[in-house]
Amino acid sequence: MTESNPFRTPTAELIGRAQRSDKAAWQELLKRFGPTLQVAVHGRIPTALRGRFSTADVLQSAFVDVLGGLGEFKYEDDEKFGAWLKLIATRKLVDRIRSHTRLARAPEAETHPDGVDGALVGNSRTPSEIVGDAERQAALLDALTRLAPEERDLVWLRLFEERTWPEIAKALELSISVAQRRYAHALSRLLRELD
Repeated sequence: MTESNPFRTPTAELIGRAQRSDKAAWQELLKRFGPTLQVAVHGRIPTALRGRFSTADVLQSAFVDVLGGLGEFKYEDDEKFGAWLKLIATRKLVDRIRSHTRLARAPEAETHPDGVDGALVGNSRTPSEIVGDAERQAALLDALTRLAPEERDLVWLRLFEERTWPEIAKALELSISVAQRRYAHALSRLLRELD
């Protein structure tokens, strides 16, 4: 993503103008980097969740965070800016996946044993731990996207939605034994992708 057109406004200039609330500069940044992010996010949405939220939902949420964080961003080059955008979009995607997976498993709100909302307690993780988690989740999503769609669905249903074998077999129209064999194969491929 390097600047190759001499007549194109440099990204650094657009970022500077967008930081000063220039809407035209912000729109140009979205036009320039949005399509790449759209492809990256869409390819990572598990097939089982594609009807629950869209790529546009994830990107809209990511762009709100980008706009809020743009004042702190120090531009070096287009590739680093694109990587920063991709990291934010990946975090938003992981949040959506977690949210929809959690809803599928347990629709009631999680509470602390003392009756306090679980989101309000136990959030004493360091920023490096949070970033490390996000990087591991991004690597897992990348590895999942490299699986065949049938394999990805099997892994998704078993590991993330924690479905039983009869539920998986019914959802994928397979026998239980075939689903289990294909799952074992898919899981070994996933582990190889993560190495």
